[in-house]
Amino acid sequence: MFKNKNPLNKKGDIAMQIKIMVVDDSAFMRKAISGILEKDSRLKVVAFAKNGKEACEKAKTEDIDVITMDVEMPELNGIEATKIIMEESPVPIIMLSSLTNDGSHATLKALENGAIDFIQKPSGNISLDIHRIEIEIVSKVIAAANSRIRRIRTSNRDLDVKKEETVAKRETFIRKEPRYTPNILVIGTSTGGPKALQYIIPELPKLDVPVVIAQHMPAGFTAILAESLDKKSKMRVKEGEHNEELEPNIVYIAPGGKLNTIIKRAGTRKVLSIEDNEYHKKIYTPSVDLLMESTSSIYMERTLGVILTGMGNDGLEGFKALKANGGYSIAESSNTAVVYGMPRVVIEANLADDICELQDVPKKIMKIFKL
Repeated sequence: MFKNKNPLNKKGDIAMQIKIMVVDDSAFMRKAISGILEKDSRLKVVAFAKNGKEACEKAKTEDIDVITMDVEMPELNGIEATKIIMEESPVPIIMLSSLTNDGSHATLKALENGAIDFIQKPSGNISLDIHRIEIEIVSKVIAAANSRIRRIRTSNRDLDVKKEETVAKRETFIRKEPRYTPNILVIGTSTGGPKALQYIIPELPKLDVPVVIAQHMPAGFTAILAESLDKKSKMRVKEGEHNEELEPNIVYIAPGGKLNTIIKRAGTRKVLSIEDNEYHKKIYTPSVDLLMESTSSIYMERTLGVILTGMGNDGLEGFKALKANGGYSIAESSNTAVVYGMPRVVIEANLADDICELQDVPKKIMKIFKL
């Protein structure tokens, strides 16, 4: 049983203060982060740690709902500390990462070790730049407090799932199998997505169709995510490029940052179009809505869409278009979604043809592809 209690009531409102531990080797940074957090009356910093070792010890003894974790620290870094905490005394962890290439690699490793999300540290003069992360860090801490976490396991088979009878009863209705074998697979996800993708993509065989993923991430991180998945997967995994023709057995991860990936026709070919968000004005990038809308308008009933863990409602409009065009949809169950936001809005809008726990998603995809 996890120590952290859900601080949200049934309506999703804060019923008690969210208790936070700030972990950073910089005293100035600890003070700056706690100052940001405690501007919001819903949040209370109850503990500090100056390195990973101290964080592991306090995670066992302190009553904490969320941890903000620096990556680079003496004695024990944030990557290893996250792994230990998630194995021994799980608490939702948000990483604070530098903008460097090394920092991006380290952050992705921390996400693989069980951290649910990350925030990029400001660069330059921190006293001037720190305000840029205020809204982001508060919103992500609140989302983390309401997330589902579990001890790190070594494989999909060991995925520890706590069943909820009421949820299971609501999610037992499964529609008939799709009439057509898909010609494309599209996956949308956000918070908790990198970890979920580590479960799904390496489990899939070659599907003989292209796979396109929209994962909410800043610029630079999606290329590293693709590199990590490529090493473990049977299909090639890469970051998508502008005007790149879609090919079977390649997984394209939409580039992060202020960009959106759309699928367009180029004669008889289908290509990725990487477009600046200034034109589309989407809150979330890359946009699951835009990717799913453009895909289903071309592939129609031959589109298979999957919506995974994430906060917000990106994907709702996209899955409306998917269903209107005759495609088939899979949504991740509340039993396993780290943040049950994006799947929930799709399910509650009656747009999900199937609802699967995370470890069952690869099996369902293979069944649809008759593999």
